[in-house]
Amino acid sequence: MGLTFRVPAGTVLNCRIRAATYRSEPGPNGDRRTRFVREPIDELVKVETTQVGILKPIPISTTRGKLSFELIIRKKADGLIVSAMLVNAASSSERSARYDACFFQLELEVRSADGTLVFEPIDREDGGISDDELEQLELLYRHRRAFALGHGVAADWSREERFAREGRCDMICTASIPQYEVQPVDPRSKYYRDDSDFNLSMGFLYSGGDAADPETAIRNVLSTLVDDYAAWIEDRANDAIPDRSRRASDRNIKNCQTCLDRMRDGIELLKKNQEAMVAFRLMNRAMFTQQQRSRLKPRKLGDAAVKQVDSGIENKWRAFQLGFILMNLASMTNPEHTDRKLVELIWFPTGGGKTEAYLGLAAFSILMRRLRNEGGGTTVLMRYTLRLLTRQQFDRASALTFALEQLRREGAMGQDLGDEPISIGMWVGTSLTPNRRKDACTKLKSLKTKPYQSNPFQILHCPWCRTDLTENNFQGYRQVVNKVGEKTVCFQCLEPSCEFHDKNLPIFVIDDDIYDTPPTLVIGTVDKFAQLAWEDRTRNLFGGDDGVAPSLIIQDELHLISGPLGTMVGLYETLIDKLCSRGGIAPKIVASTATIRRAADQCLALYNRPAFEYPPQGNRANDSYFAQQNDHAPGRLYVGFLGSALTSHQTALVRVTGPLLQFPNRFDPSNEDMATLLNPYGTLVWYFNTLRELGHAATLCVGDIPEYLKQLCGLENIEAKDRRMLDEPAELTSRRQAEEIPKILDQLAIDWRRGQRNPAPVDILLATNMIAVGVDIDRLGLMLVNGQPKGTSEYIQATSRVGRKYPGLVVVAYTQTKNRDRSHYERFVGYHQSLYRYVEPTSVTPFSPQARSRGMRGLLVAVARHLCGFDSPKDIHNTTKAAQLDLELHQILDRIKDIDFDERDDAEQELQGWLSDWHQYAPTAWGKMAGKVEEASLMVPFGAQIDDPLLQAAWPVMTSMRNVDGSSSARVLSIYNDLDQYDGE
Repeated sequence: MGLTFRVPAGTVLNCRIRAATYRSEPGPNGDRRTRFVREPIDELVKVETTQVGILKPIPISTTRGKLSFELIIRKKADGLIVSAMLVNAASSSERSARYDACFFQLELEVRSADGTLVFEPIDREDGGISDDELEQLELLYRHRRAFALGHGVAADWSREERFAREGRCDMICTASIPQYEVQPVDPRSKYYRDDSDFNLSMGFLYSGGDAADPETAIRNVLSTLVDDYAAWIEDRANDAIPDRSRRASDRNIKNCQTCLDRMRDGIELLKKNQEAMVAFRLMNRAMFTQQQRSRLKPRKLGDAAVKQVDSGIENKWRAFQLGFILMNLASMTNPEHTDRKLVELIWFPTGGGKTEAYLGLAAFSILMRRLRNEGGGTTVLMRYTLRLLTRQQFDRASALTFALEQLRREGAMGQDLGDEPISIGMWVGTSLTPNRRKDACTKLKSLKTKPYQSNPFQILHCPWCRTDLTENNFQGYRQVVNKVGEKTVCFQCLEPSCEFHDKNLPIFVIDDDIYDTPPTLVIGTVDKFAQLAWEDRTRNLFGGDDGVAPSLIIQDELHLISGPLGTMVGLYETLIDKLCSRGGIAPKIVASTATIRRAADQCLALYNRPAFEYPPQGNRANDSYFAQQNDHAPGRLYVGFLGSALTSHQTALVRVTGPLLQFPNRFDPSNEDMATLLNPYGTLVWYFNTLRELGHAATLCVGDIPEYLKQLCGLENIEAKDRRMLDEPAELTSRRQAEEIPKILDQLAIDWRRGQRNPAPVDILLATNMIAVGVDIDRLGLMLVNGQPKGTSEYIQATSRVGRKYPGLVVVAYTQTKNRDRSHYERFVGYHQSLYRYVEPTSVTPFSPQARSRGMRGLLVAVARHLCGFDSPKDIHNTTKAAQLDLELHQILDRIKDIDFDERDDAEQELQGWLSDWHQYAPTAWGKMAGKVEEASLMVPFGAQIDDPLLQAAWPVMTSMRNVDGSSSARVLSIYNDLDQYDGE
């Protein structure tokens, strides 16, 4: 084991070596157990770096074994690179080395002989950077330097910030169990200039308080915030910045100034445009109502009356949320505004409140359309990537939708918000909700006769009063006859005091209902948009032929729109952008993420638009005015563990989990204060990179770990009654059915207490990357990560699930046989002090040859059906419609030229070839996603086996943007043909 570091030539180093050997002796008083006596080693070695090359080994005096200190010194133009290593020169022919030939608890600490700051950064070279983003990262993380690299052990150093600022430190050392605490990034809560508290009350921004002129009072509060931001920008422009980072700093300050100007434009709009001011005030009321309703606990019919909504004075905006809304007011109010075509990217740490920021903008957009009497239909499209995320965000968005509908019903502020109810729809696959009315009615009937089977309807509580809709044999689910005489399933609140008790709840989860009555706000998964090629009625979500198209598109977790999924999404985005545009007026696009690199490139590939990242960065990481790192609050402590001396990684996992699980059980459960402190650490969240690894751990949970707990308690003299007894672990993975997930989340929310039953908390949660987004359980504080995740983004997102409310502990158990894990272990401190710097850039190639082969024909069909008025494939022979299709395809080619110039000509050849095939084939039907076809069809589901003559020339078209490949089975043959017939071949 050893260290590599950089020092000036001629530096004299003091190297302190600490270790221990052990000798055995019989136990006292005839005890049969052998005991081991520690013999410490503590030696100081002085090294003069005057020679270059491999230096002569320096023996370390010990009573047993052979320990030497070896150095390799390499000369560089700006100094020396020194590798200092401790080497055990003893050899062993046995499988396991004898204890008396080993050295334990090795430590190496290196300082300069005169105490000066001699150790220089070794993590990266300065200068010579041409990429704008890399220049920005160099600026933001210039105070986070690495001064040593580990070999077989982690490296650490003096971490005082003054050392990093000066570019040197005074000490480096090894760390067998490295640690680094990531401090929380808190939203700003006080003014920058005078440190007084913000007055960002939602209730005040609705009512204006007691002011004689409420609107002036509201604008004054907003102007105070913006002026404070301006003062911060001015100070950042005067910061002392190294010359190599000045250009990056100037760009950042310019972006901050642009953000400031846009916020001021928003305040000016509220002064001049009365409709915008009314919408802004009502939006604030809707948001504080949504917050209060979302915080209600689920209740049973007949429970105590629900607390009514108050004035909202105690409901506060975070500064960055309100700043984001102000920045976008002008472009949401004026469709022709120059900022309309920007992708607004909210980049903020996990748990910071991104959802409220874009929900507030969504509410403003809905209210502006209603105030202008522009009609109903779908106003906002919210898209997610995962079913868990979609389900959780639907609850929050439902509360907002109900708050807006309440405003409409009562005519708030004397405003007419239209006759059409403000509603919400969940547009997802059949794995979450039924897509057809007939199926929904059948499933409801089955559910009422067999209530313990899976519930496919997802709506468990009234979003307004939180009354359980499933009790009394699912009385909140009703089969009704709609306006066209078809049976469907609606939801009704059973609570008489609920304001929504009298009518069906404005919620739609069945595709047929969503198409016929497009909800105001539609939440769906991105892969659902593959339905555009198969279903004509999807056009209704975009205003149909003559309606109003959605004005706002929200894409959460943008970093997940990458790789194959992002590529397919980018392909279909070509059509979605056209469907949402009317008369050259494009929809506003908002995206959010906590971890991303090269966001501008990704937004260009997905949306063919420039991006504006909000909030703009300043001159240091985690300081953007709207949020700062809190160095005084407990954060999330990361601890690295590499069981290099153990024979297997499974054994290492058992050794790690034992102490983590047993520790909370050592304390008296009757001590209330201690029980509160231990609650976050009673549940171990065990994170895995693959389901295969998770399966191995599930076996450990029922065998090896309980057995080791028994052994551990014996070694620690812990009585049997205090030994941790484990329940069966819970699992949060893609293997769980949709209806199981809410139950698991509810169980995770149960406070842990030693010996608690009915309800029983979770002891161990086995999870994969499904937990990385959308799981917001504040009480969780302990995680074990099984091996370094494949991406830094995934690592940040997953580990951010713990330590959200209480101090968090994340233990990373590295796999000793994986080089990548060992590398992360050796660079543990340097990596964790700049985590966001190492987020990998995402890759989206929507017009690559493979993407075109898989998805372009589906896009071609969707364009024909939705933009060119094709009623059937035979319309390809209609001259007018064919000419319109040709025009649309040329616009697609122009988009390809903007995004990926090199693919434009090849794409044109392929499109012309497919059009020619379409002409010659001339099918009579589009095709079916399921069931037997009765006519020659243009499309067949991607991956399906084609054994019908009517489908021989059909195009394989995706029905989803993932999981589209066909599956095949394999079997082992035990009978073989005569091999002689193959002789000579």
